[in-house]
Amino acid sequence: MPPKAKKKKKGKKKGDDSDPAEPTEKEILLKKELETLTEELNGVKRRVEELRKENEWLQEETQRTKVESHEYMSYMSKKAHKRQSTIITLSDQNQQEIRNIQKQKEEMLEDFEKKKQGLRDTLMSRETELAKVKKELDELQEFKVLREQQIATIEQLEGEELELRAQHTRNHPEIKKSISNRKERISKRLTGQDPGGGQGSQ
Repeated sequence: MPPKAKKKKKGKKKGDDSDPAEPTEKEILLKKELETLTEELNGVKRRVEELRKENEWLQEETQRTKVESHEYMSYMSKKAHKRQSTIITLSDQNQQEIRNIQKQKEEMLEDFEKKKQGLRDTLMSRETELAKVKKELDELQEFKVLREQQIATIEQLEGEELELRAQHTRNHPEIKKSISNRKERISKRLTGQDPGGGQGSQ
């Protein structure tokens, strides 16, 4: 008798499961994790956009510095050439001025090369960081797709389980009828034993 009572309890649970149920704890956790991943993905996208703009600015700054340096060097060269071509006899002062101009030119070239190298190093560093962020973005996107597939699979399996339970109930109505008749017979027997309990014990 106790095993039959357990089966009845399980039947009640199955009946309860067929009703629309609230999301399970696992589904809630998966949903929260998906929302967190979505926020992280948006953050990475914003970071990529910032790095891309900064990279464009560095490239423009490098180009502008090249143009300015070239214009200044051209101006200084023309100035030095003009002085050399117009002045036949140069005084010591003029010669010193030319040397100063030449020195300034060399110093500017050296400074320009240093600045250009610094910008190049910064640009390479940004490109490396950008590639790393893009890789992280791709990994997060793949993980998000996997989570969505897992959630869809869980929902599909739950739907199949409910359908199987419904089919089982529709295809086996005689089981319910047999159980009901059996319960009725047991109830009648118990009622018949109440007056003559001694005979029941024999």
